[in-house]
Amino acid sequence: METTLYLLVAKIMKKSLILFSGAFICLATQSCGQEAVDHTAQKAVNNLSVKTVTMPVEGMSCGSCVSTVKKTVRALDGVQGVEVSLEKREATITYSDDKITPQQIGKAISDKGYKTGEAVEVKTPQ
Repeated sequence: METTLYLLVAKIMKKSLILFSGAFICLATQSCGQEAVDHTAQKAVNNLSVKTVTMPVEGMSCGSCVSTVKKTVRALDGVQGVEVSLEKREATITYSDDKITPQQIGKAISDKGYKTGEAVEVKTPQ
């Protein structure tokens, strides 16, 4: 009798944990998606002065390098978003062109010890 009760309680706890985990993942995914929507809306409002460029970044060899480049670029006034790819050895940066230039962004990355190449504007469909 006692063993049966123990097994029943264990099953209930296991199901509760599974449901809680699923709910948590669902909420986390929705909040991440919401952030992306807000960023897109901000881009649309400021569309006249917002540009996106890709810039080669040489010298990155690990995730820590990627993190350093992201943190450096995000800290710059006028930068609205940055994605860094270790595999492609490049950064994709969305910025307000009335506040900062690709040359200034490249200099900030170079100051951290990485070599940057010429930024190429990413054309967004109208």
